[in-house]
Amino acid sequence: MTDVPQTRWRVLAWISMVAAAASPTLAGGQEGTEVNEPVKHAGRDLPLQQMVQALVLSDLSLPTPAELFDALAKQTNPRWRTHYRPQLTHNLTDRKGAAIWLGARVAEVFLAVEARDTQHVRNLSKDIKSYGTILGVGEKIGPRLIKLDAFADSQAWPGARYEVEVLDGEIGQFLAAQRDEDLAELVVIGKWLRTLEISTSIVREEDFGDVAICIGGAGLIDRLVARVERLSKPVQEDRNVDFAKRQLLKVARMWHPNKVEAGRIFNDGDVKGTHERVKAILDIITRK
Repeated sequence: MTDVPQTRWRVLAWISMVAAAASPTLAGGQEGTEVNEPVKHAGRDLPLQQMVQALVLSDLSLPTPAELFDALAKQTNPRWRTHYRPQLTHNLTDRKGAAIWLGARVAEVFLAVEARDTQHVRNLSKDIKSYGTILGVGEKIGPRLIKLDAFADSQAWPGARYEVEVLDGEIGQFLAAQRDEDLAELVVIGKWLRTLEISTSIVREEDFGDVAICIGGAGLIDRLVARVERLSKPVQEDRNVDFAKRQLLKVARMWHPNKVEAGRIFNDGDVKGTHERVKAILDIITRK
Protein backbone atom coordinates (compact mmCIF):
# COMPACT_ATOMS: atom_id res chain seq x y z
CA MET A 1 0.00 0.00 0.00
CA THR A 2 2.91 2.35 0.61
CA ASP A 3 3.69 2.38 -3.12
CA VAL A 4 0.21 3.49 -4.12
CA PRO A 5 0.22 7.17 -5.15
CA GLN A 6 -1.75 9.44 -2.83
CA THR A 7 -4.21 10.46 -5.51
CA ARG A 8 -5.04 6.82 -6.24
CA TRP A 9 -5.53 6.09 -2.54
CA ARG A 10 -7.90 9.03 -2.28
CA VAL A 11 -9.88 7.98 -5.35
CA LEU A 12 -10.17 4.43 -4.03
CA ALA A 13 -11.40 5.80 -0.71
CA TRP A 14 -13.97 7.98 -2.43
CA ILE A 15 -15.24 5.07 -4.53
CA SER A 16 -15.56 2.98 -1.39
CA MET A 17 -17.46 5.68 0.42
CA VAL A 18 -19.83 6.41 -2.45
CA ALA A 19 -20.62 2.74 -2.94
CA ALA A 20 -21.24 2.24 0.76
CA ALA A 21 -23.04 5.45 1.64
CA ALA A 22 -25.02 6.63 -1.39
CA SER A 23 -28.44 7.74 -0.18
CA PRO A 24 -31.50 6.62 -2.17
CA THR A 25 -33.07 9.96 -1.31
CA LEU A 26 -30.23 11.83 -3.01
CA ALA A 27 -30.47 9.55 -6.01
CA GLY A 28 -34.12 10.40 -6.48
CA GLY A 29 -35.74 7.95 -4.05
CA GLN A 30 -38.49 8.70 -1.58
CA GLU A 31 -37.92 10.97 1.39
CA GLY A 32 -37.07 8.99 4.50
CA THR A 33 -35.66 5.97 2.65
CA GLU A 34 -33.17 4.18 4.82
CA VAL A 35 -29.55 4.81 3.84
CA ASN A 36 -26.86 2.17 3.91
CA GLU A 37 -24.84 1.66 7.04
CA PRO A 38 -21.50 3.51 7.05
CA VAL A 39 -18.45 1.39 6.39
CA LYS A 40 -14.86 1.87 7.47
CA HIS A 41 -13.00 4.55 5.55
CA ALA A 42 -10.26 3.05 3.38
CA GLY A 43 -7.55 5.18 4.97
CA ARG A 44 -8.39 3.98 8.47
CA ASP A 45 -7.58 0.39 7.51
CA LEU A 46 -3.94 1.33 6.96
CA PRO A 47 -1.39 0.65 9.70
CA LEU A 48 -0.33 3.84 11.46
CA GLN A 49 3.15 3.96 9.94
CA GLN A 50 1.81 3.59 6.41
CA MET A 51 -0.81 6.23 7.11
CA VAL A 52 1.82 8.74 8.23
CA GLN A 53 3.99 7.90 5.22
CA ALA A 54 1.01 8.54 2.96
CA LEU A 55 0.89 12.11 4.25
CA VAL A 56 4.37 12.79 2.82
CA LEU A 57 3.61 13.97 -0.69
CA SER A 58 5.52 15.22 -3.71
CA ASP A 59 5.66 18.74 -5.13
CA LEU A 60 3.40 21.21 -3.27
CA SER A 61 0.46 18.85 -2.87
CA LEU A 62 -1.08 18.38 0.56
CA PRO A 63 -3.20 15.64 2.10
CA THR A 64 -6.75 16.31 3.21
CA PRO A 65 -7.53 17.18 6.84
CA ALA A 66 -9.44 13.89 7.05
CA GLU A 67 -6.25 11.96 6.33
CA LEU A 68 -4.42 13.66 9.17
CA PHE A 69 -7.42 13.11 11.47
CA ASP A 70 -7.31 9.41 10.50
CA ALA A 71 -3.66 9.21 11.56
CA LEU A 72 -4.47 10.83 14.91
CA ALA A 73 -7.42 8.50 15.47
CA LYS A 74 -5.10 5.52 15.02
CA GLN A 75 -3.44 6.37 18.34
CA THR A 76 -6.22 7.83 20.42
CA ASN A 77 -9.94 8.50 20.52
CA PRO A 78 -10.07 12.29 20.05
CA ARG A 79 -12.90 14.26 21.61
CA TRP A 80 -13.58 15.99 18.33
CA ARG A 81 -16.32 18.32 19.58
CA THR A 82 -14.06 19.92 22.18
CA HIS A 83 -11.93 21.35 19.37
CA TYR A 84 -14.59 23.41 17.60
CA ARG A 85 -13.94 27.03 16.72
CA PRO A 86 -17.07 29.18 17.06
CA GLN A 87 -18.68 31.11 14.24
CA LEU A 88 -17.65 34.74 13.93
CA THR A 89 -20.01 37.35 15.29
CA HIS A 90 -18.94 39.85 12.65
CA ASN A 91 -18.46 39.85 8.89
CA LEU A 92 -15.13 39.70 7.08
CA THR A 93 -15.19 42.09 4.15
CA ASP A 94 -11.58 41.76 3.02
CA ARG A 95 -11.47 39.07 0.32
CA LYS A 96 -8.05 37.77 1.35
CA GLY A 97 -9.18 37.34 4.93
CA ALA A 98 -12.46 35.83 3.75
CA ALA A 99 -10.54 33.28 1.65
CA ILE A 100 -8.38 32.21 4.57
CA TRP A 101 -11.41 31.93 6.84
CA LEU A 102 -13.34 30.02 4.18
CA GLY A 103 -10.51 27.49 4.16
CA ALA A 104 -10.62 27.35 7.94
CA ARG A 105 -14.35 26.59 7.83
CA VAL A 106 -13.72 23.80 5.33
CA ALA A 107 -11.30 22.26 7.84
CA GLU A 108 -13.97 22.75 10.49
CA VAL A 109 -16.54 20.81 8.49
CA PHE A 110 -14.05 17.95 8.14
CA LEU A 111 -13.90 18.06 11.95
CA ALA A 112 -17.69 18.16 12.28
CA VAL A 113 -17.98 15.06 10.09
CA GLU A 114 -15.47 13.24 12.31
CA ALA A 115 -17.61 14.26 15.29
CA ARG A 116 -20.77 13.11 13.45
CA ASP A 117 -22.42 16.38 14.38
CA THR A 118 -25.30 17.07 12.02
CA GLN A 119 -26.16 20.51 13.37
CA HIS A 120 -22.57 21.72 13.24
CA VAL A 121 -22.31 20.53 9.64
CA ARG A 122 -25.44 22.48 8.76
CA ASN A 123 -24.17 25.63 10.49
CA LEU A 124 -20.86 25.34 8.68
CA SER A 125 -22.59 24.88 5.33
CA LYS A 126 -24.22 28.28 5.82
CA ASP A 127 -20.87 29.78 6.80
CA ILE A 128 -19.12 28.31 3.78
CA LYS A 129 -21.88 29.50 1.44
CA SER A 130 -21.64 33.00 2.92
CA TYR A 131 -17.86 33.31 2.53
CA GLY A 132 -18.00 31.61 -0.84
CA THR A 133 -20.42 34.33 -1.93
CA ILE A 134 -17.94 37.01 -0.90
CA LEU A 135 -15.41 35.33 -3.20
CA GLY A 136 -17.91 34.90 -6.05
CA VAL A 137 -18.40 31.11 -5.85
CA GLY A 138 -21.29 30.84 -3.40
CA GLU A 139 -23.90 29.82 -5.97
CA LYS A 140 -21.55 27.34 -7.63
CA ILE A 141 -20.86 25.43 -4.42
CA GLY A 142 -24.48 25.58 -3.28
CA PRO A 143 -25.53 22.21 -4.80
CA ARG A 144 -22.58 20.46 -3.13
CA LEU A 145 -23.52 21.94 0.24
CA ILE A 146 -27.09 20.71 -0.19
CA LYS A 147 -25.78 17.17 -0.76
CA LEU A 148 -23.49 17.47 2.25
CA ASP A 149 -26.36 18.53 4.48
CA ALA A 150 -28.53 15.69 3.19
CA PHE A 151 -25.90 13.09 4.02
CA ALA A 152 -25.41 14.62 7.47
CA ASP A 153 -29.16 14.63 8.08
CA SER A 154 -29.24 10.93 7.17
CA GLN A 155 -26.26 10.20 9.43
CA ALA A 156 -24.47 8.78 6.37
CA TRP A 157 -21.04 9.97 7.44
CA PRO A 158 -18.85 8.30 4.80
CA GLY A 159 -21.00 9.98 2.17
CA ALA A 160 -20.77 13.30 4.02
CA ARG A 161 -17.00 12.96 4.15
CA TYR A 162 -16.88 12.35 0.43
CA GLU A 163 -18.95 15.49 -0.22
CA VAL A 164 -16.60 17.58 1.92
CA GLU A 165 -13.58 16.30 -0.02
CA VAL A 166 -15.25 17.13 -3.33
CA LEU A 167 -16.36 20.53 -2.01
CA ASP A 168 -12.78 21.23 -0.95
CA GLY A 169 -11.54 20.62 -4.50
CA GLU A 170 -14.40 22.46 -6.18
CA ILE A 171 -13.79 25.68 -4.28
CA GLY A 172 -10.26 25.85 -5.64
CA GLN A 173 -11.37 24.92 -9.15
CA PHE A 174 -14.09 27.58 -9.24
CA LEU A 175 -11.75 30.27 -7.93
CA ALA A 176 -9.06 29.34 -10.46
CA ALA A 177 -11.65 29.41 -13.25
CA GLN A 178 -12.45 33.03 -12.43
CA ARG A 179 -8.71 33.82 -12.33
CA ASP A 180 -8.56 34.19 -8.57
CA GLU A 181 -5.57 31.89 -8.13
CA ASP A 182 -4.30 33.82 -5.11
CA LEU A 183 -7.63 33.40 -3.35
CA ALA A 184 -7.60 29.68 -4.17
CA GLU A 185 -4.17 29.38 -2.52
CA LEU A 186 -5.34 31.35 0.51
CA VAL A 187 -8.26 28.96 0.95
CA VAL A 188 -5.81 26.04 1.06
CA ILE A 189 -3.57 27.90 3.49
CA GLY A 190 -6.53 28.73 5.75
CA LYS A 191 -7.69 25.13 5.66
CA TRP A 192 -4.30 23.92 6.87
CA LEU A 193 -3.87 26.61 9.48
CA ARG A 194 -7.11 25.44 11.06
CA THR A 195 -6.24 21.76 10.61
CA LEU A 196 -2.92 22.29 12.37
CA GLU A 197 -4.66 24.19 15.14
CA ILE A 198 -6.93 21.17 15.65
CA SER A 199 -4.20 18.53 15.37
CA THR A 200 -1.82 20.27 17.77
CA SER A 201 -4.65 20.76 20.24
CA ILE A 202 -5.40 17.02 20.13
CA VAL A 203 -1.75 16.03 20.53
CA ARG A 204 -1.35 18.41 23.47
CA GLU A 205 -4.24 16.69 25.27
CA GLU A 206 -3.31 13.07 24.57
CA ASP A 207 -0.27 10.86 25.10
CA PHE A 208 1.37 10.37 21.70
CA GLY A 209 4.62 8.48 21.28
CA ASP A 210 5.68 10.68 18.38
CA VAL A 211 4.36 14.22 18.72
CA ALA A 212 5.47 15.05 15.16
CA ILE A 213 2.26 13.40 13.98
CA CYS A 214 0.55 16.72 14.73
CA ILE A 215 2.08 18.24 11.58
CA GLY A 216 1.12 15.33 9.37
CA GLY A 217 4.56 14.06 8.42
CA ALA A 218 7.79 15.49 7.12
CA GLY A 219 7.56 18.32 4.65
CA LEU A 220 3.97 19.43 5.13
CA ILE A 221 4.94 22.71 6.79
CA ASP A 222 7.54 23.40 4.11
CA ARG A 223 4.93 22.86 1.39
CA LEU A 224 2.57 25.20 3.18
CA VAL A 225 5.27 27.88 3.36
CA ALA A 226 5.99 27.34 -0.35
CA ARG A 227 2.33 27.97 -1.15
CA VAL A 228 2.50 31.29 0.69
CA GLU A 229 5.68 32.21 -1.19
CA ARG A 230 4.11 31.60 -4.59
CA LEU A 231 1.33 34.11 -3.95
CA SER A 232 1.56 37.28 -6.01
CA LYS A 233 3.76 40.01 -4.55
CA PRO A 234 0.86 42.37 -3.65
CA VAL A 235 -0.87 39.58 -1.71
CA GLN A 236 2.33 38.57 0.07
CA GLU A 237 2.79 42.19 1.12
CA ASP A 238 -0.61 42.24 2.79
CA ARG A 239 -0.03 42.77 6.51
CA ASN A 240 -1.94 39.68 7.63
CA VAL A 241 -0.51 37.43 4.92
CA ASP A 242 3.00 38.60 5.78
CA PHE A 243 2.32 37.85 9.45
CA ALA A 244 1.14 34.37 8.50
CA LYS A 245 4.26 33.77 6.44
CA ARG A 246 6.58 34.84 9.26
CA GLN A 247 4.80 32.61 11.77
CA LEU A 248 4.87 29.61 9.43
CA LEU A 249 8.59 30.09 8.84
CA LYS A 250 9.09 29.91 12.60
CA VAL A 251 7.04 26.71 12.72
CA ALA A 252 9.08 25.24 9.85
CA ARG A 253 12.31 25.92 11.74
CA MET A 254 10.89 24.20 14.82
CA TRP A 255 10.32 20.96 12.89
CA HIS A 256 13.39 21.11 10.63
CA PRO A 257 14.83 17.64 9.80
CA ASN A 258 18.30 18.87 10.77
CA LYS A 259 17.20 18.75 14.39
CA VAL A 260 16.50 15.04 14.09
CA GLU A 261 19.85 14.46 12.43
CA ALA A 262 21.48 16.27 15.33
CA GLY A 263 19.84 13.86 17.76
CA ARG A 264 17.12 16.19 19.02
CA ILE A 265 13.72 14.70 19.82
CA PHE A 266 10.63 16.77 19.11
CA ASN A 267 8.66 17.46 22.27
CA ASP A 268 5.55 19.04 23.72
CA GLY A 269 7.16 22.46 23.47
CA ASP A 270 7.27 22.15 19.69
CA VAL A 271 3.60 21.18 19.64
CA LYS A 272 2.67 24.09 21.90
CA GLY A 273 4.71 26.56 19.84
CA THR A 274 3.08 25.39 16.64
CA HIS A 275 -0.40 25.62 18.14
CA GLU A 276 0.18 29.13 19.44
CA ARG A 277 1.48 30.38 16.10
CA VAL A 278 -1.25 28.98 13.87
CA LYS A 279 -3.87 30.13 16.36
CA ALA A 280 -2.35 33.62 16.36
CA ILE A 281 -2.62 33.76 12.56
CA LEU A 282 -6.31 32.85 12.59
CA ASP A 283 -6.98 35.26 15.44
CA ILE A 284 -5.36 38.09 13.48
CA ILE A 285 -7.30 37.23 10.33
CA THR A 286 -10.65 37.18 12.14
CA ARG A 287 -10.30 40.12 14.48
CA LYS A 288 -12.69 43.04 14.10
